[in-house]
Amino acid sequence: GDGNTMLANIMASAVDVVLPPSVDLTTALDLRVRWAGTGNQVLISPTGRIHFMEIQHRPQYAKPANGLTNRTVRQAFLYATDRQALVDVITQGIGQVADSYARPTDPWRPAVDSAIVQYPYDPARAQQLLSQAGWNRGNDGVLVDSQSGERFESEIWGRQASGGQEREPSIVSDQWNQVGARMTPFTIPSVRESDREYQ
Repeated sequence: GDGNTMLANIMASAVDVVLPPSVDLTTALDLRVRWAGTGNQVLISPTGRIHFMEIQHRPQYAKPANGLTNRTVRQAFLYATDRQALVDVITQGIGQVADSYARPTDPWRPAVDSAIVQYPYDPARAQQLLSQAGWNRGNDGVLVDSQSGERFESEIWGRQASGGQEREPSIVSDQWNQVGARMTPFTIPSVRESDREYQ
């Protein structure tokens, strides 16, 4: 059941075939590189699962005030998120960019495609929307709310996942920091993984 043990067994030729989902994507991609030119194969089949980030909408927990609870600010950060970069880093380009709950591979996707609002990566548009919402860069480059003077400082939480997903909070934090937010990645401790109230 352990991915590292499975990888060691594969590399030692102690097993001939590994059926999914025994090896996570990161391990499979690493093995593909190691096996280049040997005739061995690594076949990767997308699961079709959607991986997404959820915004904290409850004002008593959301920080800063008038931040991501504001629709215009949420739209700005959608423009500030380079989803293709996430796919390229986490899945080495094997995954597909998601833009809604309707997966690109769903047979009914064409029927709803025109109703899906698109937010292509556009940091300049993000900055424009943030200004419109009253968030402008201060002297140190960090966004400041024109009404309250509060700085845009918050956290992006993530689970201790495998398959590269544990890197998402850091990648998105870096992207949002480029438009003036000060986001800190935070990994949920494994002992709190099933604590829904905490999350």
